[in-house]
Amino acid sequence: MPLASPEKALTSQQSNRYPPMNLTAEEQDILAGKQGTALQKALSVLVRYGEAFGAAELASIRSAHLVGSAGCILYPTYMRFLRDLVTDGHRVRVPTTLNPRPFDPGDGSILGRLIFIRQGQLESMAACLGCDAAYTCTPYFGANVPAPGDAVAWAESSAAAYANSVLGARTNPTPAMIDVCSAILGRTPRYGLLLDENRRGTHLVTVQAQRGIDYGVLGYLIARELVTGVPVIEGIQPGPDDLKTLGAVLGAAGAMALFHVRDVTPEARALGRGILRGDHSHVTIGAAELKRTQQALRRDTGRFSHVIIGCPHLSFQELQRIATALGGRRVRGRLWLLACHSIRRRLQGSAAERSLREAGAELKSLCPIYFHETPRLFGKRILTDSVKLAHHTGSAWAPLEECLSTAQR
Repeated sequence: MPLASPEKALTSQQSNRYPPMNLTAEEQDILAGKQGTALQKALSVLVRYGEAFGAAELASIRSAHLVGSAGCILYPTYMRFLRDLVTDGHRVRVPTTLNPRPFDPGDGSILGRLIFIRQGQLESMAACLGCDAAYTCTPYFGANVPAPGDAVAWAESSAAAYANSVLGARTNPTPAMIDVCSAILGRTPRYGLLLDENRRGTHLVTVQAQRGIDYGVLGYLIARELVTGVPVIEGIQPGPDDLKTLGAVLGAAGAMALFHVRDVTPEARALGRGILRGDHSHVTIGAAELKRTQQALRRDTGRFSHVIIGCPHLSFQELQRIATALGGRRVRGRLWLLACHSIRRRLQGSAAERSLREAGAELKSLCPIYFHETPRLFGKRILTDSVKLAHHTGSAWAPLEECLSTAQR
């Protein structure tokens, strides 16, 4: 008896586990190829992906955020799919933003530009598809700000965590390609964190350290302890930038795209004690655990070629605080401060911008994780205050104040 093809085998396995997805008449027409082969392919991918997770239907979304922002020679399938969509004249059906570029104009070395030789082509196709040219991992600092309860399809782990946890929107951590398919169709599979029952807390995390909390360190400790699930954290009072930092690490060092903070985040405020599932576990974190985690993250803070701050991209308030901390004193090495273009435009002409320029800080909008892999940084010693960046690249980590003082030594 001949073996089934991989595609048929996958379909057979899915049908044995979950019932087929319910599709609208329009979706059935798209799947039948009545609106072109590119849309047919996009919907076929979404349906098969959704059925693998038991999604009963597709949900309409209000926006999308794409992770594929680098025109790399290693992504031929992604580039070909974008080209097919452009050739067929399709455009995204919802507001759509993209992650940061791998380098700012003029930053890439010759070899680095060869690695990302299709960057211009990718950006041209993204524009043809109607994507917003923000190029940031913090689209919520610009025009892509979903309302509480909105279903969205956001890739980029830190952005997904912020959308879910801080804005109260609903997104699964959307993989590359699935994000494009969702943006072009205005739909995404309804499963996981789009459902009420999966947004309640699986773990209660009690923090018993009232002062001096580094939220990147806290996120790293929670991620290593829990790995996955939906933590409900009590005993802290973080601000918006702290929540951005916390979510970024939970999604990078763990697999958590949603967290709640008692009396702070919207769903925790709305549901009170009901934010927790009845079978939740309980974890306590004290000052000693935080100190040990910080010491484990810390590496030699001697001489560095670059100090990189802004993974995820910095807010306007963070840039103001950095400008104050630098006090106009010149840095001796390369200090890169990363922020999206809308924040940089807001900063223009301000006292904070003048102070940063006088200190020799360089404002950029690139993705440091991408850029770290280009020859421009090969063999360089990088220091960062971002636990996410240190986790992904092996860069040295230190608290922000120490990073800035190191840059000025």
